Amino acid sequence: MLVGEMTITLQHVAILFGLRVHGHPATGFTDIDWHALCEELLGVQPIKTDICGASLRVRFITTHFSHLPPGVVDEVTLQRHARAYLLLLVGGSLFPYKKGIYIQLAILPMLRDFGETAQYSWGSATLAHIYRELCRASLDSAETIAGPLQLLQFWSWERLHVGHPSRSLPHALVPIDGRFSPDALGNRRGRLQFDWMLYHEHYVALWEARGDHIVIAEPIEPHMDYHAPYMTWYPRITRRFITPMDDFGPMQYQATALSAHLLIETMTSIISRGCHALEDSNSNACRTSIVDIICIATNVMCIIQEDYRIPHVEHGGGRSPA
Repeated sequence: MLVGEMTITLQHVAILFGLRVHGHPATGFTDIDWHALCEELLGVQPIKTDICGASLRVRFITTHFSHLPPGVVDEVTLQRHARAYLLLLVGGSLFPYKKGIYIQLAILPMLRDFGETAQYSWGSATLAHIYRELCRASLDSAETIAGPLQLLQFWSWERLHVGHPSRSLPHALVPIDGRFSPDALGNRRGRLQFDWMLYHEHYVALWEARGDHIVIAEPIEPHMDYHAPYMTWYPRITRRFITPMDDFGPMQYQATALSAHLLIETMTSIISRGCHALEDSNSNACRTSIVDIICIATNVMCIIQEDYRIPHVEHGGGRSPA
């Protein structure tokens, strides 16, 4: 991104998942008789326990559509099985629930006409959904995450160069716009009888004019300093590690990243407090000892290439790196 952060974009969705980006927004209304719609498009009406709100049990699909009926199969039956397969594929892979027991029936109306199904922007809907789930998962109270996590895995493989084989592939130009609400393509929670197309009319209009908002500016240089106000605020409100610092697990194992983070934070704190103590000290012997401590900690930070985190403290006649 222009501010120096990394995130999944429409380009990644188009390349990694091969999903359509340009097209109709994947939204609509939920004021529907779902039992009747399932009978119309799937040929089987679910029983009362198969539907919860606007969600359908996966068991219903696996029970009725695991195999084609024996003998000659007509076109209508083939289309119904194809819709069931697509419903399970899209609902289970792109917009899954956390437990995987239900799938979203709001997808089914968009599978009525296969020609129209191909015209929806499934890529932007997928991106909006993973943004929403990542937002929820970043909260301190969150314990689980849903959404298309395969996209997150593939993106990290492509962009986070850890054990990553070097290769070079051309990338297609895809419009990237950060002004669309994560909710712009529909919220899966609540409001069972609601017209999302009307509610998000403003965002739909922005989506239709997406070609006018392609980001082409150069990244901001130089990169933001580690002690900039934004970077000071961001680590404070963000969950940066999945595993808590004091959680060693059943095998008393702690991830290396957490240990390194704890070491760096501790060394940074030692250097910062030492510099402040140095300013307040009047004894030469005490000052010499404090300087030695600061130098030892600073050398360690330089060796592990984390010296950019060292705070700068004002003392004497100038500004000195701790």
